[in-house]
Amino acid sequence: MKAAPKMVILGAVVGALAGPAHAGNVNMPKEGNYELKFCTIGSGTTILANDKVYASHYAGSATLSTQPPGGAFDRQTAKCWGTVGIVGGKAKHLGYCDIADADGDKWLMEYQGTADGSGGTYTAVFGTGKYEGMTLKGEWKADYYPGPGPDGYAACNPNKGSYKLR
Repeated sequence: MKAAPKMVILGAVVGALAGPAHAGNVNMPKEGNYELKFCTIGSGTTILANDKVYASHYAGSATLSTQPPGGAFDRQTAKCWGTVGIVGGKAKHLGYCDIADADGDKWLMEYQGTADGSGGTYTAVFGTGKYEGMTLKGEWKADYYPGPGPDGYAACNPNKGSYKLR
């Protein structure tokens, strides 16, 4: 047997054995407070930029993690889209994230940034499965990393808030 087929078989066996440990059965309290890191990376398109004016739209992916592990929203993933504009030193920032857990249940986050660009607030505006009817209010603080290229961005933003499942 050649090396490549052996690796495929080994990968399938490891995946079959490890899969159930990460699949489904997301259990979280019906309501509570949370703190997590929302780590995101992506890229955008700048449509105008100088010292006083900046406008961009962007898309990225993110992971959510809690310390200690196992907290509300831990190990969820997100796809995010947004716009940011700065005119006269004041930022306007609006975006949405489609967030999924290991069970495949999803919730849609709508976020807005602060005028000084230091963070923002967000709510849950829609959910499926266990997140259907969820109320959530959260806030995030900006913690940017060097971007992966001229139009790239990266951040690992601390978040906190409260939620209530239906």
